[in-house]
Amino acid sequence: MPSRGQALVETALVLPILLLLLLGIVQARLAVEARSELAHAAIAGAEVGATLAADPDRCTDALAALARVWTRSGTHATCQRTSDTIELHASYDFPLVFPGLTHWTLAVTERAAIR
Repeated sequence: MPSRGQALVETALVLPILLLLLLGIVQARLAVEARSELAHAAIAGAEVGATLAADPDRCTDALAALARVWTRSGTHATCQRTSDTIELHASYDFPLVFPGLTHWTLAVTERAAIR
Protein backbone atom coordinates (compact mmCIF):
# COMPACT_ATOMS: atom_id res chain seq x y z
CA MET A 1 0.00 0.00 0.00
CA PRO A 2 1.56 3.32 -1.07
CA SER A 3 2.17 5.85 1.60
CA ARG A 4 0.23 9.09 1.76
CA GLY A 5 3.42 11.06 1.25
CA GLN A 6 4.01 9.45 -2.13
CA ALA A 7 0.79 10.90 -3.57
CA LEU A 8 1.74 14.34 -2.31
CA VAL A 9 5.18 14.14 -3.95
CA GLU A 10 3.70 12.93 -7.23
CA THR A 11 1.18 15.77 -7.20
CA ALA A 12 3.93 18.29 -6.45
CA LEU A 13 5.91 17.02 -9.44
CA VAL A 14 3.05 16.85 -11.96
CA LEU A 15 0.99 19.92 -11.01
CA PRO A 16 3.49 22.59 -12.21
CA ILE A 17 3.81 20.83 -15.56
CA LEU A 18 0.04 20.68 -15.97
CA LEU A 19 -0.33 24.35 -15.01
CA LEU A 20 2.32 25.41 -17.56
CA LEU A 21 0.55 23.33 -20.20
CA LEU A 22 -2.76 25.00 -19.36
CA LEU A 23 -1.12 28.44 -19.47
CA GLY A 24 0.35 27.61 -22.88
CA ILE A 25 -3.08 26.61 -24.19
CA VAL A 26 -4.59 29.87 -22.94
CA GLN A 27 -1.74 31.90 -24.49
CA ALA A 28 -2.18 30.11 -27.83
CA ARG A 29 -5.92 30.84 -27.77
CA LEU A 30 -5.30 34.52 -27.05
CA ALA A 31 -2.72 34.74 -29.85
CA VAL A 32 -5.14 33.19 -32.35
CA GLU A 33 -7.83 35.63 -31.22
CA ALA A 34 -5.41 38.56 -31.66
CA ARG A 35 -4.56 37.39 -35.17
CA SER A 36 -8.24 37.14 -36.05
CA GLU A 37 -8.91 40.64 -34.74
CA LEU A 38 -5.89 42.02 -36.63
CA ALA A 39 -7.13 40.36 -39.84
CA HIS A 40 -10.56 41.95 -39.33
CA ALA A 41 -8.96 45.37 -38.79
CA ALA A 42 -6.76 45.04 -41.89
CA ILE A 43 -9.75 44.06 -44.02
CA ALA A 44 -11.81 46.95 -42.63
CA GLY A 45 -9.00 49.39 -43.43
CA ALA A 46 -8.53 48.00 -46.94
CA GLU A 47 -12.27 48.27 -47.59
CA VAL A 48 -12.23 51.93 -46.59
CA GLY A 49 -9.25 52.55 -48.87
CA ALA A 50 -10.89 50.70 -51.75
CA THR A 51 -14.10 52.73 -51.53
CA LEU A 52 -12.09 55.96 -51.78
CA ALA A 53 -10.43 55.07 -55.10
CA ALA A 54 -10.27 58.66 -56.35
CA ASP A 55 -8.93 60.08 -53.07
CA PRO A 56 -5.15 60.63 -53.11
CA ASP A 57 -5.07 60.21 -49.31
CA ARG A 58 -6.85 56.87 -49.31
CA CYS A 59 -3.90 55.14 -47.61
CA THR A 60 -4.13 57.60 -44.73
CA ASP A 61 -7.86 56.94 -44.44
CA ALA A 62 -7.31 53.17 -44.64
CA LEU A 63 -4.71 53.26 -41.87
CA ALA A 64 -7.03 55.41 -39.75
CA ALA A 65 -9.83 52.87 -40.23
CA LEU A 66 -7.49 50.06 -39.19
CA ALA A 67 -6.54 52.03 -36.07
CA ARG A 68 -10.22 52.53 -35.16
CA VAL A 69 -10.87 48.77 -35.26
CA TRP A 70 -7.52 47.63 -33.79
CA THR A 71 -6.89 49.68 -30.66
CA ARG A 72 -3.89 47.83 -29.17
CA SER A 73 -0.70 49.83 -28.82
CA GLY A 74 2.53 48.69 -30.44
CA THR A 75 1.01 47.95 -33.83
CA HIS A 76 2.93 48.71 -37.00
CA ALA A 77 0.91 49.16 -40.17
CA THR A 78 1.84 50.12 -43.72
CA CYS A 79 -0.22 50.83 -46.79
CA GLN A 80 0.63 50.41 -50.46
CA ARG A 81 -1.60 51.46 -53.29
CA THR A 82 -1.62 51.06 -57.00
CA SER A 83 -4.10 52.35 -59.50
CA ASP A 84 -6.66 49.66 -58.68
CA THR A 85 -5.48 47.92 -55.48
CA ILE A 86 -4.91 48.91 -51.89
CA GLU A 87 -2.87 46.64 -49.65
CA LEU A 88 -2.48 46.90 -45.89
CA HIS A 89 0.19 45.11 -43.85
CA ALA A 90 -0.24 45.10 -40.07
CA SER A 91 1.95 43.53 -37.41
CA TYR A 92 1.73 43.28 -33.65
CA ASP A 93 4.07 41.81 -31.06
CA PHE A 94 1.81 39.68 -28.88
CA PRO A 95 3.27 39.47 -25.36
CA LEU A 96 3.64 35.95 -24.01
CA VAL A 97 3.28 35.49 -20.27
CA PHE A 98 5.20 32.59 -18.77
CA PRO A 99 6.54 32.47 -15.23
CA GLY A 100 10.24 33.28 -15.11
CA LEU A 101 10.42 34.40 -18.75
CA THR A 102 10.05 38.10 -19.42
CA HIS A 103 9.82 40.09 -22.63
CA TRP A 104 8.88 37.19 -24.89
CA THR A 105 6.65 38.13 -27.80
CA LEU A 106 5.01 36.39 -30.71
CA ALA A 107 4.87 38.31 -34.00
CA VAL A 108 1.31 38.42 -35.32
CA THR A 109 1.05 39.70 -38.91
CA GLU A 110 -1.78 40.11 -41.36
CA ARG A 111 -2.19 41.39 -44.91
CA ALA A 112 -5.33 42.54 -46.69
CA ALA A 113 -5.57 43.58 -50.33
CA ILE A 114 -8.73 44.79 -52.05
CA ARG A 115 -9.31 45.97 -55.61
